[in-house]
Amino acid sequence: MMFSSSTPKKRREIFSNALKILTINKINTYLGLPTAVGKSKSRCFSFLLDRLRHKLSIWKENLLSYAGIMTMIKAVARAIPSYVMSSFLIPKIICNKMESLTGNQIIEAQKQRRRTKAELGNSDLLVGRALAKGK
Repeated sequence: MMFSSSTPKKRREIFSNALKILTINKINTYLGLPTAVGKSKSRCFSFLLDRLRHKLSIWKENLLSYAGIMTMIKAVARAIPSYVMSSFLIPKIICNKMESLTGNQIIEAQKQRRRTKAELGNSDLLVGRALAKGK
């Protein structure tokens, strides 16, 4: 059982003894969701950004292909906030930052894809020239 910080200690004891329930001084999350949202909603939901950054850094380390990155972003990155959104209205600034993080990842993947295509194109030209000289 949780009480407000302004509830006197004696009253807390009366309720917990009558109901035979343990009291908890402070709990920040329950089932991964914040139990109390204070004045700073962005600070309360910043854990979503941390989770997304962590996932994106793991994907970057694994050197996924462009298609792999797009699939991961669509499947996993979009699913991270959905559970929280079923209970809370997430601040727009958090949503914008999440969109920015995923957008940056997509842009970086597109640049990597172009570099890979350019490298493959150059190697094809070199192989073609070598074959032409050999004839």
